[in-house]
Parts: sequence; C-alpha cells; structure tokens
Amino acid sequence: PRIDVPPGETPEGMLAARARAGLAANYGGGKDFARAAEIQEMELGVINKLGYASYFLMVQEVYQEAGKIFGNEFRRPKDCSLLRGSAANSLTFYNLGVGRLDPIEHNLYFQRFLNEDRASPPDADLDFGWDERERMLDHMVTRFGRERVAVTCTFQHFRFKAAFREAAKVFGYAEEEVTAVLNARDSYQRRRDDSAIRMLEGWAARLKGRPRFLGQHPGGLIVTNEPIWRHVGCEWSGGEKNRLITQIDMHSGIDELGLIKFDLLGNGSLSVLRDALGHIRRQGMPDPGVWDLQKCYKDPEANALMNSGHLRGVFYLESPAQMRLNVKADVKTFDEVIVTSSLIRPAGTAYAKTYVERHRKHKRGVKDWDYLHPSLEPILGDTHDVCAFQEDVTKICHEVAGLSYKRADAVRKQMNSQHDGPLSTPELRALAAEFVNGCMTNPRLEYPLSRGQALELWARVASFTGFSFCKSHSASYAQLSYQCVWLKAHYPAEFIAAVISNNHGFYRREVYLNEARRLGIGIRPLDINRCESRFVGESGTGKTNEGHGGGTGVGVIHPGFLHLRSFGAGTGEALVRARAEDGPFRDLEDFLRRVPAGRQEAENLILAGAFDGFGMTHPELLFHLDGIHASVSMRGGKNPALFEEARGASSVEARRNRAALLRRSLRAEDYTLMHRCLNEKRLFGYMLSGNPLEVLDLHPEARDAVPAGDLGRHKGRRVKVFGHYVTERQHRVAKSGRLMQFLTLEDRSGTVDVIFWPDMLDKWEEQLLEGGPFAVWGKVTEEWDAFSLEAERVLPVQYTPNLLNFDVASMRLQASNPWGAEIRAYA
Repeated sequence: PRIDVPPGETPEGMLAARARAGLAANYGGGKDFARAAEIQEMELGVINKLGYASYFLMVQEVYQEAGKIFGNEFRRPKDCSLLRGSAANSLTFYNLGVGRLDPIEHNLYFQRFLNEDRASPPDADLDFGWDERERMLDHMVTRFGRERVAVTCTFQHFRFKAAFREAAKVFGYAEEEVTAVLNARDSYQRRRDDSAIRMLEGWAARLKGRPRFLGQHPGGLIVTNEPIWRHVGCEWSGGEKNRLITQIDMHSGIDELGLIKFDLLGNGSLSVLRDALGHIRRQGMPDPGVWDLQKCYKDPEANALMNSGHLRGVFYLESPAQMRLNVKADVKTFDEVIVTSSLIRPAGTAYAKTYVERHRKHKRGVKDWDYLHPSLEPILGDTHDVCAFQEDVTKICHEVAGLSYKRADAVRKQMNSQHDGPLSTPELRALAAEFVNGCMTNPRLEYPLSRGQALELWARVASFTGFSFCKSHSASYAQLSYQCVWLKAHYPAEFIAAVISNNHGFYRREVYLNEARRLGIGIRPLDINRCESRFVGESGTGKTNEGHGGGTGVGVIHPGFLHLRSFGAGTGEALVRARAEDGPFRDLEDFLRRVPAGRQEAENLILAGAFDGFGMTHPELLFHLDGIHASVSMRGGKNPALFEEARGASSVEARRNRAALLRRSLRAEDYTLMHRCLNEKRLFGYMLSGNPLEVLDLHPEARDAVPAGDLGRHKGRRVKVFGHYVTERQHRVAKSGRLMQFLTLEDRSGTVDVIFWPDMLDKWEEQLLEGGPFAVWGKVTEEWDAFSLEAERVLPVQYTPNLLNFDVASMRLQASNPWGAEIRAYA
C-alpha cells in the first residue's frame, strides 16, 4: 500500500527525511555516527528499491497513534507498544522512533529483516496491551477504510477428538455418548472392541488433519490501496466486530500475491505494566521512571532479583526452565538475558550447557576453548562460539559459506520452523555440498576452512533446528522484562496485583498470591466498600523481606470481584459505579437496593466475605438474604419495591431476633477459618483469607519432608519433599527421544523442581495426573548452583477432614493473617 503524503512529496522522500532527522538526534556528534549513517543509507536504498517506504511510514503512524491514545505522564508513549521480531533489527525503525533497541549498540542484522534477495515481503510485529489491541485494529479500519483492511485467516484443521465427534454426529450418536467414549478412559478401554467405535475411529483418522473452518490470525492485518477483494477472496466474520477476513492464509498465497502483512498483537505484560503504573499513580506517588531503560538495567535490586531466580510474574523470564538457566549462567545483566532467553527455545537447548560452562569461566577470566575458525568470532563472540539466534545461521551461511542472502535465509527458515516444508534428502545433500564447498572456497575469508571444519560447521548449522528467536526479538522482550523486574523489586504489591488482574503469566493465580505472601505482602479480605472489579496493589512503608507471614511492610493487595464465580462483569461495574455515585453501602439491604445483583450473585458475595464489615456472620447474612427475597416474592415485585417501605424499629428488632436465634442454633466449629478458606477456594479458585502453604505441613504426609528452601543442604542425599503443584513441562531426551517431565512443587519456604526421567515417568505417570499436593522421594542433584530432585517415587494426596485438623489449621491461618480481626465469618 502507498500512504497519502502532502502534495509535492513522495513516501520515499518523507521516509528519508524522517530517518535522517532521527539519525542526527540519536547519533549526531557521537563515535558511532559515521557507521550509523552508512547503515542508514544502505537501508534506505534497499527499502526504496523494494518499494516499502509507505509500509515503514504506516508502521510509524500506528505506533505513534497508540502512544497518543494510551499514554500519560507515567506511561510514556513508547511503553504503549512494542516493536519486536526481526523488524527491530532495522536502524530505520529506530531512527523513526518506533523501535527502542539500538541496532548499532547491539550489532543487529538488518538483512535478517529485509534484503534485496528476500523472496517474501517483511512484516513488522507490533505488540499492544492484550485489552488494547482491538482498539488499534479499529483504528486501522477507520484510518484506511473498511474495504481496504482485512484480517489474515488461519486454517483450523481437524484433530482426532473433533474428527471423532463429526463422524459420530453423521451416524446419529448422541453427544453424551460420544463424550463418554472420548473423555472417560475406562469407558473407552471397555469399548475398544466395539465394531461401531472402530468404524468411527477409522473415519476420524481419515478426517484428521483436513481443514475444518477458517479462523482469524492473532495479529495479521493486510492493507491495500483498492478494495481488498480485488486482490484476494474475502468473507465477513460475523459477530459484533464483523471483520473482513481473507480466504488465503500467510502460508498459502498471501506472499505470492504480493500482499504485505502488518502484525498487531496482544501482549498481556504491556497491560501489566500499565496497571502497575496506574496503581502507583493513584496513590499520589511520584513517577517511578520505569521508562528509563538504562536505570532499569543498572538497578542493583532488579539485577539481584534477576540473578536469584525469583521472577514469577516477570514477562518472558518466569518459567521454571528460564529461571533455572538464568541461575546456572549467573545472569546479572541485560546482555546476558538476551542470550539465555533465546537459548531456552527448542533450537538452542542443545547448546545451553556449552554456553553456561564457557560463560561462567568467562566471568572468572578463563578461556580454555578456541573458535572453530576465526571467521566465527565476529558472529558468535558474545555467545562463546555457540549458535543462539536465528541470524547466527544466516550470517554463517552468508559470511562464512558465501551463500546469497536468499539462499542463506532459506536455510534459516528451514532450520527454524520448517514452515515451508521439510527439505528432502536430495535437497539437504545439495545444500550441504553447497555450504561445505563455499566454506572452502569463499574468497572473502582471509583463509578458507578445511573440509573437516566445513563439515563440522554444517553439522552445527543443521542441528540448530526447531523454534528459535532472532536477537532483536529476544532483546526487545528483554527490555520489557527489565521494566517488569524493576517494578517487582520496588513496587511488588502493585506489580503482582496487575499480573493477577490481567490473568497474565505462566502460573495459576494462586501461585502469584503465594509469591506475594512470600514477599511479605498482605492480602486483604474482599470488601464490598473497598474493592473494585480488578486487584489493586498499594505500597507499604517497609522494604521487601523474605518472611512468610502476612505483614504489610512492602504493601497490601486488595482483591477484585473479577474472578468470583457466577458474578457478572456488569454487576461488578454497577457495584463500583453505585459506590462512587452515592457513597459506601450501609448494609446488605442497601446494597441490594442500589445494585441489580441476582440471588446467586449476592450469596456468593456473602460467602466470599464481601459483607463481613457489617458485623454479621455468613449464616446470619444468608438468613437475612433469604428473608429479603421472600419478602420480594410475597409482594410480587422487584428489589426496588421492597425498599420503598418504611424501615421502622420493629422491623430492625425482628431481624435481630431472627439472627440471634440462628446464631444460637449453629455450632461454632462448623464455621472455622479453614472452612471460610475452602469456600474462597471454591468461589475464586484460590484462598484470600489464609495462605494454603501455611497449613501444608499439618498434613500427615508432610512428616519428615525437607523444606523446598533447604534442598541445597542435602546435595547428593535421598530426601522427601511435600508441596502443592505449581506447573509441569514435558521434554524429549535428545538421544533417546523418550519423554521426561519437570514438575514444580511449592511449600512456604520456596519451590523445588522435580525431574522425572523417562523410566520414572512411565512408572508414575498415572499418579502425576492427580492434582496434588504431592509427596516425592528422590535424590538431590546440583548443576551450577541450581538444585533439583530426581524423582524415584511419588504419592498424590488430598486434603480431607479426616486427615487434617481444621481447628488447628484455622488457628494457624488466623495467626498468619494480619487482617484476622476484620474477618468475622464464623459464629
């Protein structure tokens, strides 16, 4: 597409003027100006030759529009969107103010994004907050016209279960019977010999993998000059947005038709950053200046947190595998994060061990290895002769083997994802021969590689297979990671509240609440007169500590209503609005008069503790709620009619008498704090009034278990650990191809990574399907300061009244909860 420009100007001229102005601002008078100017002119030449000047200007316009819409004094425009992927390699984008990553400083490779030999058009990936992306899509449609903008489709294919259901539907089977066959393992095994089931399985096998329906690409957008259906078949999506969708996807014709894709993607962590800054702003605190990336990179507390592995909630770095690799590599800087966050991807995992060994020696000033060939040092110098990024393959193919950019990029794409289809054996042989011959004859090398070196280098390139990142992608995401880790180090309550509110992150919400408690953040009870729809964090007066109580030294988190079961978002909005307009609610009746809540919604609010501030127990409130609804039913009216009647002293006295009778008829032990916590677990999926990790050791199976935080003291010994399930990950062992599993467990002292090698996974896989908690016996191992437990036996257990003393548990929870005096949920 060509963008509109003022009379007398061209997109090419406008792009050049803006890029050169940015060049002067970014590098003028500096030591890198001459090199940057040379690269800038080279890029402009390639961009103009290929006809992409308008594309660059359109990306700039979208980026700037996001800053105008979403920015404020705390959230700067550059924090409203993120340019990532290979587009961030471009000095032109950097000088246009779109990219935040300096390609000169980080030695980024423009040819990975765009070169004269590239067969397919480029695409720039722009991330927006997950809940802001739709607004940017709307902007694109408004700006360029509904008939000129279409979302790229995706082909959704049949998987086995869907194929089985479709086949069964054709043959008249009931949905309930199909569900029983598919989901109930025992039922399925009992009926394996059923000829009808075998017939349906046969049809499902034939349907599997075939196209089922069109979906929408999560970010891909195409803009044309004329109505888009003149270039590609389209259809309307229907629904509220009713967007125009192509009938060809990005792998089956978009590139061949010459259509350029814009990627507008949702990123939950940009929303987390926004909300955390919003929590700080609403407290009247000064701007934390998280937009200053250099401040974030150099902050001792942020780097200490990065090195410790305590990164839950931190975008891009919080998975157990990534945290473990960062600990092993002794990561403490932005540049180190760039490398490790790419090595953790499938293509890089085979090289991660070599990198860690060499990098730890490098930190001690030791280098006991040599580059395979001197030509590799400029390419792999920062990674100690290890391939870590996609462009490492491209650079080796082009600069060492002398392949054209087009041929080198084809190799990179094949090794990265094979989305163009796997190379056949003859093609691989031909490519290997071309590569080896090029390494031995490339005239640009000071001296060529020997045949043995060339073959070894090809083996490296050919083994760098599977998904991987380009350097600019890792670095762009690492910038956002550092902003997040800085916020967690200095404003942990605000940060974790934002993570939970956005349903963002690698872990379940309960894990983030446990992380908050471990940091000393207090979790307030739900309060109808204090809480909002989303979680809100407030800073305390103390510094972060490693205590496990519920102190408020580093702040508090006020829970929101958004996760409450059977509680509508509209009711939550009406609740907050009514409170803002007419002040706090006086009692349950006042709430029901002002908020259109249903009977189930009101009951769930009661059981979640939202009305505890009114001085009545949950049974009393439920009794009161029944009386209100009974009165409404008898009058045949709606809630507002009920409250038009006078509220005399006699009616108040009657309610008090009913409540007193009920209170005397109830046994106090039926309403312990532990029962309240279990109610919260049922209604929210997590506990608010108590830390479940505080009572973990009351379970009989916790006896003789080693705390997760003490695992390092038992290196080489066989021990037992006991903890709640956090997450799991399966991985194939390189040599055998068999599955192994990493299981992460948590107790109040910390977390432990449990390794199930293939034989142990085969033995205990059935037990691991249970939800836990788990007791695990095994041997403690250590690798570069990272401790794990190699499992030998596992036992899943459950919390049940006959195993856990709820009275003792309640006392333990009460003692650990700083808001215990405010919780009046039991008789």
